[in-house]
Amino acid sequence: MTDHPSPPANDSNVRLMWIVLAVCAVLAVFGNAVVRVIAVLGAACAIWNLITVVPGKVSRALEGRSRLAFTLAAAVLFPLILSLYFLQGASAFDPWASIRYLAGWYALIPIAIIGYISMAAGHTMTDKDHPVTGLLILAYLLFVIMSLGYHGIDLGRDEDGYSTSDPIDPVALKAQRQAGYHFVVYWCYICISYVGFAIGMARRRAEWRKLDAALARSREPK
Repeated sequence: MTDHPSPPANDSNVRLMWIVLAVCAVLAVFGNAVVRVIAVLGAACAIWNLITVVPGKVSRALEGRSRLAFTLAAAVLFPLILSLYFLQGASAFDPWASIRYLAGWYALIPIAIIGYISMAAGHTMTDKDHPVTGLLILAYLLFVIMSLGYHGIDLGRDEDGYSTSDPIDPVALKAQRQAGYHFVVYWCYICISYVGFAIGMARRRAEWRKLDAALARSREPK
C-alpha cells in the first residue's frame, strides 16, 4: 500500500475534533445535567473521529520497530486510559469476583460474539501494515458497551440467562462498581478482541501469501 499525505481538509477536521473534545470536556465538568449529557455525546463523536484518523497518520509516518512500538503502546495505553473511568468508587476492588463471573457458561455468549466480530474485523482489514486504527476502534466500542452497564443498562443476561436491556438492580450495580467489575471485564474483553483481531489478520495474510504463490506459479514459463 502506498502512503499518501493527508489532504488539508482532513487536517482541518482533526483540529476541529480536538477543539470539540476540549470544549466538551469543559462543559462536562462545569455544565448542568442536560449540558453534561450533550457534552458526553459530543466528546464521544469527537473521539471516534480522532481514532479513525490520527493513529493511522502516525503509523504511516513510522517504519519498522518504531511503527510496531507505537502500535503496541497505543493498543495498551488507549484502553488503559478509558478503563480508569470504571475505577471511580472502586473502594472494594476485587478482580477475582469479576473473573468468577466470566467463568459461568452465560459469559461465553458475549465472549464468542466479541471474538467472532474481532476476527472478522481483522480478516477484512485491508491495511495489514497499519492495524492500530482497527485495534483502537475495537477498544472504543467495547468501552461504550461497558459504559452502558456501568450506568445501569444491562445488555447481557438476567438471572435466567436470557438477554435483557432492563436496568440493573441498584444494589447489585453499586456492588459491581465497588468491586471494579466493569474495569476487569472490560480488560478481559479487550484481550479477547485483540487475540481475535490478530487471528483474523493472520488468516488474511495467509490467504494473500497463497494468492501471491499461485500468481507466481502462473507466471512461470512452462
